[in-house]
Order: sequence, then C-alpha cells, then structure tokens
Amino acid sequence: SAAAKKQYAERDMRDAFAGSRVLKLKLLGWYDCDPGDGAKLYDSLVGNSADDVIVRVRYIWSGDGTFTELELWPRADLRTA
Repeated sequence: SAAAKKQYAERDMRDAFAGSRVLKLKLLGWYDCDPGDGAKLYDSLVGNSADDVIVRVRYIWSGDGTFTELELWPRADLRTA
C-alpha cells in the first residue's frame, strides 16, 4: 500500500542518512500533493539539501491525484559510465 511504501521509504531514509544534516529535511519519502505543491517542495529540497546529496522528484499520476516520489542519492553512491 502507499502507506506501507511511505513508511518503508522513511525508514530507509533514516538508515541511510542517520546523523547527516539532510535528515532534518525528511527528504526521502512519498508525499501526496498537487503539481504546484510538488514544485514548491522540490525548490525547497534543492535549496536546502546538503551539497553531497542529489534530490530527484518524479510525478506519478493516479486516478485520485498526483503522487510525488522523492529520492535521495548520496553523491558518492552515484556511478558514471
């Protein structure tokens, strides 16, 4: 379910970024919002995230509204071809 997925995501975020200053932003997780709210949320994340963290936002449309998925990637974990 969406609730279980959100719980799982938030737990993963705590495990991955425990002790990091990004933790207080609660960036990783799934939030129900309309596109305008999502855009503001994205701006906030990009403006406040630590330099060594990449934030990605993806909109997923469902029948009952916009589903926004946020992903955090520590820069060191990114692999380039």
